[in-house]
Amino acid sequence: MTEGLALFTFSLGLHPRLSNKVRCRNPKSLNDAINVALEEEKIQNLLYKTTIKPKCSICGKPGHSESECRERRKLTGPPHVPLVPRSLTSFNNSKLYCNYCKNKGHDITQCRKRKYNNERRNTLNSDNRDRQAAMHHITFEPPPLLSDPSPTPYSTSYENVPSSSG
Repeated sequence: MTEGLALFTFSLGLHPRLSNKVRCRNPKSLNDAINVALEEEKIQNLLYKTTIKPKCSICGKPGHSESECRERRKLTGPPHVPLVPRSLTSFNNSKLYCNYCKNKGHDITQCRKRKYNNERRNTLNSDNRDRQAAMHHITFEPPPLLSDPSPTPYSTSYENVPSSSG
């Protein structure tokens, strides 16, 4: 009975696609089920293998080729002009222009002023959130019990009060 329970538990833990394949083959033991699962997993990995996205040699980012590179279009204009990757050329930074600080020599992705302002804004925002959280945190200390002999601003003393019966 424990072999059947182990087999059932194993099939529950598998990916649904694998679990269906294992149950259809009706394995007699846990070892058979493991072998079937490994075999099916190898087949599925071959069938559903994700294609490796190309890495651009111009900007270094994955997911596109040199002919589709946005950086290339920024640097050269029309996409039909062949371009040698940046690392192989002595690139002239004076052609770059930053739309953030309006200075030449770099673009917005390399702008130090933008980076500084973003970091400063993030720091200020986190400080403001901390202050707001502290302002909304109210503590209340209830007055002490009357049986407490120590005088407090909340306690009342009846020692020097003249009596009204008299």
